[in-house]
Amino acid sequence: MTARARNLILIALLGALVAGCAQPTAYQPADGIREGYAERRVAADRWRVSFAGNSLTPRTTVEDYLLHRAAEIARDEGAARFQVVTVETEPVTRFRGSSVFVGSDFSSGSAFHGSRSLGAAAIPADARPVTRYDAFMEVRLLPDATADGPDIYDATAILAAIGPRIRRPDAG
Repeated sequence: MTARARNLILIALLGALVAGCAQPTAYQPADGIREGYAERRVAADRWRVSFAGNSLTPRTTVEDYLLHRAAEIARDEGAARFQVVTVETEPVTRFRGSSVFVGSDFSSGSAFHGSRSLGAAAIPADARPVTRYDAFMEVRLLPDATADGPDIYDATAILAAIGPRIRRPDAG
């Protein structure tokens, strides 16, 4: 086998490996390297929850995972229901062109991700937008199982409805 043939096979194998790794964000804790969920207690009965997806994760999935994480926190804290106090989903768009990310990446900042601005650069003619979503929610835990209202959710019902659709990280 010639060196050129070996190089072509190696390039094809690396391409297949990279393509096989490209998947929507799994339901997992964010660790600074991978996207996923994060949370922190902001008061005795309040939590700030976030979920960051990659560009292959649809906005609806990011928002479902965010709601699911809030329901898990409520359940783990012994609250039957929770109230959504605030919620925001931010699209983060970059432009991909000539195998390089260019353009702007702005975030309003949060307790989880901080403020950042990568600035602006010339956008090549072949650039295409690549968008991912970050979602944030503050919830108030409600131990009263009879609490009701438009922004109040039953933790058990949310876990039952969204849980079967959750994509967890691959084992191994």
